[in-house]
Amino acid sequence: MKNSRIFGSALAASLGLACVAATAAPIKIAVIESLSGPQAATGLIYRNAARYGIEKINAAGGWNGEPLQLVEYDNQGGPTGAADKLKAAIADGVQMVIQGASSAIAGQISDDVRKHNMRNPGK
Repeated sequence: MKNSRIFGSALAASLGLACVAATAAPIKIAVIESLSGPQAATGLIYRNAARYGIEKINAAGGWNGEPLQLVEYDNQGGPTGAADKLKAAIADGVQMVIQGASSAIAGQISDDVRKHNMRNPGK
């Protein structure tokens, strides 16, 4: 009787851990870069560096044990495209945004993120 209780408790604990592992969604990180057009060479290099970094973090167990997922958006080389892609990233549930190839695009994204955070505190 005692062994069956221990087995039942161990089974319940195992199933609970399996459910937690199965439902743990990755942390989504958007890279909003020029992936096409005349500035694509720089954007593709930055995107590849981001992929490499995220692969290394995931290989080491993730960020605080949670996996990271890179989601790529092509801003088509301009601030307007970046603003549109940021809206798409937010709709896709992205939690972080990275960008590094253009200060004009970085300025647009920074301003849009600030406005989003003011309108949606805590999200």
